[in-house]
Amino acid sequence: MNGLTAYRDLKIDAELLEIRANDLEAEYKTLYECCFMPGRKPMMQVDKALDRLDEIKAQHLLLQHLCTLKRDALRQMEAVMQQSVNIRIAHLRDIEGRSLSEIAETLGLSLSATKQRSAKIPRVAEEVNG
Repeated sequence: MNGLTAYRDLKIDAELLEIRANDLEAEYKTLYECCFMPGRKPMMQVDKALDRLDEIKAQHLLLQHLCTLKRDALRQMEAVMQQSVNIRIAHLRDIEGRSLSEIAETLGLSLSATKQRSAKIPRVAEEVNG
């Protein structure tokens, strides 16, 4: 599995977990309203409703934790991918001496994006000498 496939799969996992977490929130709210709203006759036994609410709450907390972990991993992967592009730009610009338009074409970036990134990346010679 290459890095981009891993990133895509992790992003899909995070999105699916968030959808499920939202679904559990809606289930919790609906069950609570059906069983515990004043003036309404409970639609199920109170002890069963309380047990199910506890189950939903536990599942929801677990999913929230997993979502947080996956979102953190996505941010770390994005940082690595961003750094990788910046390293490639610096290498092509400072080591190979390519123009920004050549770099943009090589990396599949727009010229304006390449210029913006390049402006933020220190020159290799500056790092070595500076």
